[in-house]
Amino acid sequence: MEIKTNLKITFKTLLIFFVSVFFAFENISASEFDFEQTLKWKKDDNAFEYVVEIKKDDFDEVIKEISTSDNYITFSLPSGNYLYRIIAFDFLGRKSTLTEWKSFSITKAVKPDIKVVENNVTVNKKNKDGIILPVQVENIEKDSQIELVNTETDEKIIIKKSGNENTENFSLQVKRNEVKPGKYKVVITNPSGLSDVSDEIIIEEEKIEKIKKTISWPIDLNILAGADFPMLLENQLNDIYPDKNFKIAPSVKINYLPFDLGMLNFGFDLSASACSFDFKEDVVNIHMMMYLGTFNLMARVNLFNNKFGICVKGGAGAALLSKDVKISETSMSDKDKLYGYVCVQGNISFQFIPLKHLILEAGADYTYVFVPDMKTQLLSPYVCIGLRL
Repeated sequence: MEIKTNLKITFKTLLIFFVSVFFAFENISASEFDFEQTLKWKKDDNAFEYVVEIKKDDFDEVIKEISTSDNYITFSLPSGNYLYRIIAFDFLGRKSTLTEWKSFSITKAVKPDIKVVENNVTVNKKNKDGIILPVQVENIEKDSQIELVNTETDEKIIIKKSGNENTENFSLQVKRNEVKPGKYKVVITNPSGLSDVSDEIIIEEEKIEKIKKTISWPIDLNILAGADFPMLLENQLNDIYPDKNFKIAPSVKINYLPFDLGMLNFGFDLSASACSFDFKEDVVNIHMMMYLGTFNLMARVNLFNNKFGICVKGGAGAALLSKDVKISETSMSDKDKLYGYVCVQGNISFQFIPLKHLILEAGADYTYVFVPDMKTQLLSPYVCIGLRL
């Protein structure tokens, strides 16, 4: 008896369980379509009552027939495509109007689902294309409203999507010039009114590090002083007085080379020197002074890790000439005034930089002085030492 009783209890328990599960599934299935729809039409003043017939678009059988005195009805049908028509009756019960079958659709209201794949978006300033937002969206319906909302200013930007409409295989794109760096959220609202808000997305511009050019001032400024060994290549006094004596002349040079192209530097050179020449013949002694000042353009080729340079210079300047003539037998003396002339100059030299602030230069200047009726050409080898800044 105890065994039978236990079997009965077990069977009864299983039966209750299966019935509960069955009704649970029935309730779930019913709840899927448990929402109301409203169908409304223009009111007919002569109509006393309306009868609305509804059928599926692929069946001829009427599945709902609703009578009402209002110009609308409320009903509940599952999602799908349907047809309806309206029959209007007057107060005597006669048909006054019969409309044609018209189609309508019922769709299930769903809430979109937005997932942010990447919370930070970096945009290049030079990129003028649209910004692709890193989100995945599900359950989005056609004609949904998609907005990008700035969480700091509440500014809203309507954005567009591309790709398949009802799948997650699409991207949200916004125009580059419409978005400023900031914090944003994506808001999608379906036509049914259900919406979803994404997590925060930070949009920022790519930071381009500016390369700061350090300019040292002055750039390669050399101040040199030394001695010239001037020689008159052509002058009227050379022909008259072959016996001449050359003296060492002091000179000063300033090189400034601001344009650095690696192995090549460009700039200018300022030079000044004072040359003296003595001419003797029997009782006549002539002492001539020449003061030179020139401005030259300069180029230097750097060699051996910038320790050695070959320089080429060329330019123009001014020359001041004077002479003092003495006749020993008569003790007569004739001193000329100081005369100024234009001159041109060319140069080739070599520079050596043994230390950071020490520079040595050796070369030769060729100078042509435009003296009327007396060609004057001068070659001046020189050596200098100076300070390099």
